[in-house]
Amino acid sequence: MKPHHTIAFLTLQLLSIEIPEVLGVAETRTAIEGQSIILTLPSEQIEPQSQVEWRYSQPGKNKLLAKVQLNEDGDHKTTIFNNRTKIQNNGSLSIQGLSQGDSGNYTCSVVSTGRTIQTYTVTLNVLRLGERESHPPVSVISDVSVGGDTGVTLWIIRTAGRCSAVFLSSVLAVVAFQWRKRQRSSTDEPIYSNTAYLRHMHCHVRDTCQSCQHS
Repeated sequence: MKPHHTIAFLTLQLLSIEIPEVLGVAETRTAIEGQSIILTLPSEQIEPQSQVEWRYSQPGKNKLLAKVQLNEDGDHKTTIFNNRTKIQNNGSLSIQGLSQGDSGNYTCSVVSTGRTIQTYTVTLNVLRLGERESHPPVSVISDVSVGGDTGVTLWIIRTAGRCSAVFLSSVLAVVAFQWRKRQRSSTDEPIYSNTAYLRHMHCHVRDTCQSCQHS
């Protein structure tokens, strides 16, 4: 084949390559080990005679999980490559018995009759049982009235982040002990009349939590 013929042939091949169209915005899902999950497609309708396939990928790994050939007569041809996955007639992928090894990207490709390719990606994070998603540190200070008309106010420090739960438990134990001690007192002095002590305790706890957050 002459050089100019080769160039013309390669040009035609490049022009015939279909550039995938992104089907909807990428999504992130979270699940717990042992659960099942259904990865659904966006609301766009899938044309009849389309082929839908799901692939799983992470660094160094890419494998085909399932595919289905949709036919107008309802006789859909489904092929499954993993015994824990199932592809539904609407293109959704279900996964049974999740494990942390299932974390990664799941990409769905829809090839329509006009050879138009649409892709949609879901990033799945599988957590261990009892594990929680990480959140930025948050500190909330709230007043809680205790004892009806006694006017007792406890400062409850609720933290999510770096402050130690053991430290907070110790602070609450000290406050509770002082409250019980003064409640048993036979004097007529109002409980927690030593407001200077309370203000000192509150400022100390607040400053400690702030230093935890900035560390």
